[in-house]
Amino acid sequence: MIFRTHRVVPSAVFAMIPAITLLATSAVQAQTFDAQVSGQVNFGAPPPVYTQPQQPVYVQQQPVYAQPQPVYVQPQPVYVQPQQQTVLVQPQPGYVRRSWYAHDGFFFRGAIGIGYSVFSGSSGSGTVSLSGVSLNGDVALGFAATPSLALHLSLDYAGIFAPSVSAMAGGVTTSGIDTSGATYNLGIIGVGSTYWVTNFFMSGSIGAAYMSADQTSSYPCGTTVSTTVGQSNVGVGLNLMAGWDFPLSPWWALGVSGQFMYARMPDSDGVTTWNDLSGAILLQFSNY
Repeated sequence: MIFRTHRVVPSAVFAMIPAITLLATSAVQAQTFDAQVSGQVNFGAPPPVYTQPQQPVYVQQQPVYAQPQPVYVQPQPVYVQPQQQTVLVQPQPGYVRRSWYAHDGFFFRGAIGIGYSVFSGSSGSGTVSLSGVSLNGDVALGFAATPSLALHLSLDYAGIFAPSVSAMAGGVTTSGIDTSGATYNLGIIGVGSTYWVTNFFMSGSIGAAYMSADQTSSYPCGTTVSTTVGQSNVGVGLNLMAGWDFPLSPWWALGVSGQFMYARMPDSDGVTTWNDLSGAILLQFSNY
């Protein structure tokens, strides 16, 4: 009985091997599918791969020569805005630039022009008047006390040639032209000053006045002699001028002025007193 049992058991086991093999195969396939779906398949470490190392490859590089091409650049105009600069010039030591309106140092003025003069004399017995176009002049020499003020000596002159004469004596008046060829002269020597406001100036002087009558005589031999036929004693005279200077340089100026002269003096006869008036337009040349 025991011997039978021993033979039956192995037979049953062998009979179950196909079924067990099928179940195991199904289980492995199911596990493999689940692992592939979930991305967790692990097939184990791959076998090592031995690769034959490659031999180094040497490439001979050929030099490349490139011909440079000329590049032409068209220049663009550049406009620079000039900058305004102020240049300060330092004056040299001891040098001061002189203004054209400054008056300093020596002063000179010379003027000549045409005017009209009236010389009137009166005495207890009557009056006489000499009038006509006159030649007038002025000369001044001095120095500038300030840039706008000059002090000077002045010589002023007015002379009438062939004047109109009017005389009254004893209630009788006579008039005519003096044809004697005498020249009647008035001169004033005095001290004065000239004051400038830029180019405009005013000048005045007062001093001693003197009047004379000079007659010129010509002789057949060609000689001309001037003789004083009348004169006054020294009196007082006044000269006034005003005008405009046109600067030619810092030192010289050309100008035009008006002149007024008045003088009063006794005649040398001790009886007649002369009152002289003169007005003129002068052209002048000045240095200051």
